[in-house]
Amino acid sequence: MTRLSRALSTWLGLLLTHTLWNAARWRRLPRGTRGAARAPHVAVLVPARDEERNIARCLHSLLRQDYPSYTVIALDDGSTDRTLQILHTLEAQHPRLRVLQGEPPPPGWVGKAWACHQLSHAAQGADILVFVDADTWHRPDLLAALVRAMDAEGLDLLSVLPRQHVVTVGEALVVPLAVWSLMAHYPLAWPVRWRPTFLAAAVGQVLAVRTDAYHAAGGHAAVRWEVAEDLALARVVARRGGRWALLDGGGVSDCRMYHSGVQALRGFGKNLWSVFGSRGWGGAAAWSWVTLVLLWPYSTLLRRRGPRGRDLWPLAALLASWTAALVRARFPLWTLVLVPVLPLSAVLTGLYASWLRLSRKARWKGRSVFP
Repeated sequence: MTRLSRALSTWLGLLLTHTLWNAARWRRLPRGTRGAARAPHVAVLVPARDEERNIARCLHSLLRQDYPSYTVIALDDGSTDRTLQILHTLEAQHPRLRVLQGEPPPPGWVGKAWACHQLSHAAQGADILVFVDADTWHRPDLLAALVRAMDAEGLDLLSVLPRQHVVTVGEALVVPLAVWSLMAHYPLAWPVRWRPTFLAAAVGQVLAVRTDAYHAAGGHAAVRWEVAEDLALARVVARRGGRWALLDGGGVSDCRMYHSGVQALRGFGKNLWSVFGSRGWGGAAAWSWVTLVLLWPYSTLLRRRGPRGRDLWPLAALLASWTAALVRARFPLWTLVLVPVLPLSAVLTGLYASWLRLSRKARWKGRSVFP
């Protein structure tokens, strides 16, 4: 066994151990949180671009929150479908809802970061900002649960991962990569004091941040060029000394990010590098290592005389890591059949993301991804 093989085998063992630790110890956002001791004013901020399929369900769930002091502000980010019309219809029915029409992003800004920036400036008087993606829907105790958890742990930023819904095989071949990446590589279950700043993590589907901590960190203006603005925002808050956590929100929130495999591939392709190291060569180096880790175990199956028992350990560890992540995130049972090919699907997704990054041809909903 070469030094590289030993290093990869050791890394896979650590990866499996860390994934199992996260799967066993990662805390869920507690439910049953009615009657919170205090009720700071919360502004729920929803950026929406071409979301006619999802926006009504999302806002209906947010407007039925069992929480006494909150407003919902939705921003139409230049939609080309019926999103704005649906928003105005809902605004006429719900006095708690306020609708904004966004301005085009200035030079140097990624579209979603610019939309969130505009929303944050519209949330005057809010103690906590809760950014919510339009393709999510929520149970009535979401806001109360977020506030109670932030108060109980003294958090400046709290994000939760909703339960991820996949319906088609194409979605199931791509979407699990997000959950596996988080559970295998990020300190989700580590004590707060042990979490390094550079591994601060958040999921933009539901991201709550105290207004003072948000502005002290520079808000979305500080991450205006970032495609994965959620991770970047968590890191700038952490660098300013803010306490952060990413909890399992599957009990209070749900999300279906995409409705086909092609759509999922395009969505992941635009920001995959950002998950593993943001822009530039750091992301390239990190993803190159992850690609090697994902591919090397399969090479044992190509031995001329067939693999020996000990040669199968790396592949078994890799697939066990993916299985643990899917089971913990409560993916449908039928998706477990795909586990043997999910690492290969992840590599193909990474190659596509690399091509988009290097060619700078990534587009999302009719808009160039890179500023």
